[in-house]
Amino acid sequence: MESTRAYPLYWPENWPRAKSHQVKHARFGDHSVSEGRRVLDDQVRLFGGKELVISSNLALRLDGNPRSNQKQPEDRGVAIFFKRDKHEMALACDIYTTVEDNLWALCRTLDALRQIERDGSPSLINRAFKGFAALPDPEQRQWYEILGVPVTADDATIKSRYIELVKQYHPDRGGDPVLFDRVQKAYDLAMGRAS
Repeated sequence: MESTRAYPLYWPENWPRAKSHQVKHARFGDHSVSEGRRVLDDQVRLFGGKELVISSNLALRLDGNPRSNQKQPEDRGVAIFFKRDKHEMALACDIYTTVEDNLWALCRTLDALRQIERDGSPSLINRAFKGFAALPDPEQRQWYEILGVPVTADDATIKSRYIELVKQYHPDRGGDPVLFDRVQKAYDLAMGRAS
């Protein structure tokens, strides 16, 4: 879980993002970010989880909690990462219009999973979380996987894909600096492979 971070948002790889037409207003009632974080911390602990990381685009204070009175960020998704029975788990939500509602949806999801386990279906939980635990470690991926090209791709194909990804992830264009750096390193490895 070293690759995860609380800010800016780290979205789990291969976890689908909601399309803009799918985003909706929640009907959970009025919940604050701090309340959602507290409840989520309790839910993860009760679920047997440890080392919780709550990741969003809310800027953080030095104590690790979100700053007060922030506007909603453009990307309002929330992802959580924790360890349970030595397995790394991830859950994410971006279907609602506010960070606090996405956070609350994760609280409710964990509560529902705990209820399933309490009702005597731990094998169902284990099967469900196999999918969550199977998320690839982005630091262990090969250069061609990161660039999304075949291992046999020629230099022109690699360079074309690299340029496309750099434009997509460039921090000056609102992209993710971690993904930008990962693409840069993958390209450097690709170009140095024949040397």
